[in-house]
Amino acid sequence: MSGLSQSLLAPAALAIDDLHQQKRLWLSKLVVDNFRNYQKANLQINASSVVLTGPNGAGKTNVLEAISLLAPGRGMRRARHQHWPNASSQSLHWSVAATVQSADGEVQIGSGVMLDAEHAGRVMRLEGQTVSQTEIGGYISVSWLAPHMDGIFVDSPSARRRFLDRLVVAFDPSHIGRMARYEKALRQRSIILTEGPSDASWLQSLEAVLAETAVAVTAARQTLIRDLNQEAEKGWLGFPGVRLSLVGDTEQWLADMPAIQVEDKLMVAAKTARLA
Repeated sequence: MSGLSQSLLAPAALAIDDLHQQKRLWLSKLVVDNFRNYQKANLQINASSVVLTGPNGAGKTNVLEAISLLAPGRGMRRARHQHWPNASSQSLHWSVAATVQSADGEVQIGSGVMLDAEHAGRVMRLEGQTVSQTEIGGYISVSWLAPHMDGIFVDSPSARRRFLDRLVVAFDPSHIGRMARYEKALRQRSIILTEGPSDASWLQSLEAVLAETAVAVTAARQTLIRDLNQEAEKGWLGFPGVRLSLVGDTEQWLADMPAIQVEDKLMVAAKTARLA
């Protein structure tokens, strides 16, 4: 594996009350083909905790990125599609496949670009069938906090929202669809506004979709924050407890009024901004 060595270690014996132990997932096999610095790699895993060791440039982070691409989203590096294939191959093709173990048995999951693909469009595979990212999200979720993200708490709000949304997807796979619907409606509205005078009724319908979806997205985020606060308020292993909160107009409105009224306020705000 290009100089990469792997140490397979048993889980550390920490006194942690893991309420979700029965839901734990782990990989028993990882196959990488034409990805980053790997032409081919086949990793057989027989432990639920794995530590990768090796010199700089061996490909440790590439393995982690490959795993992150098994889940919905653009992966831990948010890389462009042309950066994923092995540079020496001159091919668009690349793939990552894994056997995922859970309490319900094993499942085969894959991601990549087909050998005969004319474009570098990434597909997701479940038990040999092409599926949506939302469907994959029902089987596997991946969360990460890497060194290059050390500024997340002082970075832009959008960076923190992306991090939070990825955590939401881990517990609510349908959140992927909400985010995609919101971003699509936002793009369509921006295009119409850029083109000049347009049908106000069409813009209002898009703004209704944006308002409805924004409320659903915010509610899902708030649900995760509430659950995190329940877990984190007392701290762990001597670390102090923390309390998280979401700050924004939509968040405050949802605390003060029914969701339907919040949608109305968001539509009024969108119309005001459009007319301005």
